[in-house]
Amino acid sequence: MDGDQTMRYSATYANGMSNHLPMALLAIRRLGATTERAAEFESFYARRLRPMSAEEEALSDRLAEELARDGREAFLHGHVARLTPGIGSAAFHGVIRTAYAVDTDDLVDAVASWERHYSVIELPDAAGRPAGEVFEAIQHDDRFPRTFEGTSIVGRMDKVVSMPAFHEYRIAAPTLPDLTRIAVKIYLATANFTALHLVTGCHAARVLESYLASDALDHLATAMLAGYVTIGRPAFDVATFDAPDWDTLSKLAIASNDDHDLKMVYSCREEEAVYGWGLHRMAAALRLRA
Repeated sequence: MDGDQTMRYSATYANGMSNHLPMALLAIRRLGATTERAAEFESFYARRLRPMSAEEEALSDRLAEELARDGREAFLHGHVARLTPGIGSAAFHGVIRTAYAVDTDDLVDAVASWERHYSVIELPDAAGRPAGEVFEAIQHDDRFPRTFEGTSIVGRMDKVVSMPAFHEYRIAAPTLPDLTRIAVKIYLATANFTALHLVTGCHAARVLESYLASDALDHLATAMLAGYVTIGRPAFDVATFDAPDWDTLSKLAIASNDDHDLKMVYSCREEEAVYGWGLHRMAAALRLRA
């Protein structure tokens, strides 16, 4: 079990930015960082954080009691299934942090963070179509603007979801491999920050798959579609290129103080090990400009 010393930090800092320290520490360690390098990164990142509020502490303490009473498996099954409709909450940060925390000491605070920032994008009441067809159709739907105002991913996704046209689109029987391929191709076509969260969100859904509720992929697909619209509905046909090997990419990520570099490379390495498409290694290289 990977331990960390972030249990009493708030889930957010500054003006609602998400605390990525537990995830980045897991990533840097599993990518092969020395103990000294991991400690150096932790010291660098923790300067921006703030202590938990009293409300955060109370929720985490209550959840810690549940975990101690029920055990890890029951805790995960109960809370992840309950929170599944909010899989896109906080720009996917709740599900991502919880997935990273499955076998770490951050589990309680991860679930608490997901619960505190929980929100649901209602599933559209529309006839479903295959994932690729839906993404292609919405790509050409000029009822949606190419740009959305706002500095937060969440705020821009909320604007998309508030548009009646969005609720005409529903993906029928989505599969995780299909959504994962779409996510990584969108990132490869754009190197977009929101698209990065689609990639890591799919990784999180795979890690938590056995704990998520049965309609998880419907909620993931709808949240991904909203995120895609916020970045201007770009085409995502991509050309392959030669990317450095994982050892090289891991070393580059370990040397970075960018938490998203660490998370993206780690998640991509894990996804590539499962799918073997070569796409995730290219995405990791693109993130690192390698």
